[in-house]
Parts: sequence; structure tokens; C-alpha cells
Amino acid sequence: RSEHSALIRFSNELVYNRNLVVFPSASEQRKDMGVSLVPVAGSYRTGVNPDEAKAIIEASLRFMRTHPERSLGIVTLNQKQRDLLIDEMNYTLERDRVASEYVEDWRTRNDGLESFFIKNLENVQGDERDAIFVGTVYGPEQPGARVMQRFGPINGKAGRRRLNVLFSRAKKQIVTFSSMKPSDILSDENSNPGTYMLKRWLEYSASGVLEATD
Repeated sequence: RSEHSALIRFSNELVYNRNLVVFPSASEQRKDMGVSLVPVAGSYRTGVNPDEAKAIIEASLRFMRTHPERSLGIVTLNQKQRDLLIDEMNYTLERDRVASEYVEDWRTRNDGLESFFIKNLENVQGDERDAIFVGTVYGPEQPGARVMQRFGPINGKAGRRRLNVLFSRAKKQIVTFSSMKPSDILSDENSNPGTYMLKRWLEYSASGVLEATD
């Protein structure tokens, strides 16, 4: 499904032991393709990160205006943030005609198979979209504070598998919004596999460079 090599390179290295043959596409240099990271100066409290939610809503509205021909899905790493985003998006759609028309168009285009969605990590399985916006949610409780190493479902046994599913849902582009730096996640290859994968993903999204694991 990937139309840009960056979209499969990460999983090929960390999950599939480089068994996939990754070919470069004609769109390798396009800034609206591949992977990227949007740093957010947000705070995480009581299960939500309002600043990150605001950044995702604003970016989604820009996307709907500039790429109406592309489908979009938003995924958060916990359920509370998903609920916050759904509420904020519904409020926005009532007031933004272009965004509302975008959502309605994709509700019926391609028989509705690529309708706009906002989901949490556990509910993303067979969904494929042109672009996926990922909200990592977690971060410091206040600027400069230490990030608590509690990452919800990422810490569980299925965390690594769920992240791999998420990172392979996009056909053209994945944009990750995060209030964390890779160094905020105190994990290595010998610790929790889910948190380690998230750390490596933030590194990769920020730089576009994937260092070998061996």
C-alpha cells in the first residue's frame, strides 16, 4: 500500500528483519509524503493533552483544504485523547463549511471505505488512509518536567504489535504530533518493546533517518 519508501522502512527494520524489499518511489522528495514530526509544547494531565489536540485539529483543517483528494485518519495513543479530539472536531465541523464538506465527501467516496475517522490505538486494524495523523498524547505535566514512563496500552504485551499496525496504515504520509522528545522515553532494546518502538519512531519521524538495530 505504501507509495513512499519511508512508510515501510521503519517496520521493515524493527519488525520484519529487513525481509521486505523496499523500492523508492517517484515521490521521495515531496514534503507532503513520507514521515514527519510536529513538536508540540503541550502538557499531559488526567489522560489528555489539550495543546496537542488543538495542533492536530488545526493541521487537519489545513489538510482538508489543501488535499481534498486525499483521505485522512487520526489516531491517538489513548482513549481519553480520542474522545477529546472527537468533541473538538465535531464542534469545528459545525462551524467550518470546507471541513464539513470534506468529511461528507469522504463519507460516500469509494463506497465510504476511506471515510474520515478519529480512533485510539486499540481500534485501528484494517483501516488504510492516504494520510494518518498520529497523536502520541503523553508528555510532561508542565514544561521542562520529567515525562512519567506510563504510556497506557504501549506498555502492555500487545504494545509493539499495535504500534506496528498503526505505522503501516498510511499510503502517502504519516505526521506525528508529540510533546515528547525521544530522550524523554527511558527505554532501550532490552526494555519494554512497545516503549522502545515508540522512542525509535520519534527519532525516525524527526530525522527521516533510521539507524540499523544491529
